[in-house]
Amino acid sequence: MDPVATVLSALAAPHQQERLLRLHTPLGPDVLVAETLNGRESVDGGGFRFDVGALSANAGLPLDALLGQPVLLELLTAESHTALRPFHGHVTAFERLGSNGGLARYRLRVEPWLALLAQRVDSYVFQDMSVVEIAESVFADYAGQGALAPAWRWELSDRSTYARRSLTTQYEETDFAQDADDLFFGKTLLHVQSPRGRELDSQLRCYSNLGGRRGRQRHRPPPAAVAAAAVNSTRGRALPRHRHRAARRRS
Repeated sequence: MDPVATVLSALAAPHQQERLLRLHTPLGPDVLVAETLNGRESVDGGGFRFDVGALSANAGLPLDALLGQPVLLELLTAESHTALRPFHGHVTAFERLGSNGGLARYRLRVEPWLALLAQRVDSYVFQDMSVVEIAESVFADYAGQGALAPAWRWELSDRSTYARRSLTTQYEETDFAQDADDLFFGKTLLHVQSPRGRELDSQLRCYSNLGGRRGRQRHRPPPAAVAAAAVNSTRGRALPRHRHRAARRRS
């Protein structure tokens, strides 16, 4: 390429050093420059979901280049003054909106790693395990999957107060929301309800450490196939403490 054209192209490309909203991706500095941000943030319901409009001098970015990849959003707010508030998450959607011959527009969705739990539908049986142990077992399944590096911490006044449940089933449900036995997962709050719908302990909290690692170029694996299950509970005898995948019953 002509050196003069290269210099002019670099000067025309967008930069984000002084912007109120900054986007850092494994594609490199300023490959995508954040232009707009729309989303929500809540304690439950998945935590946050941000749709980021971005500009790029490259209209041919491969659309699967960022799927599942960790990214960092930095936002200057009235409360943060000079410090930028960070949002670590993973890209769950990426699309090209168009271009005008000079700049291309893209849109990507950024969510915490726990949002990917909603993409796997499965059936499992958890025997003689507490709520905390069940959650840790599910979370551990996602370690090393694509670019995921799950991390979390518990704040429990007394972990021993959460007794082991003789049998907990997950039947054709996502890992994010297991409804059959009133076991719910969210970004920061996990709570168990009694069969009557009364919340047993509102102080059972699990915080997700949303620290993504930059630069890894592995893609998110596709969602697991749906598994069906039929479970017979065994009464009157102790069950071993373990978890196993439920098998399909055929007539």
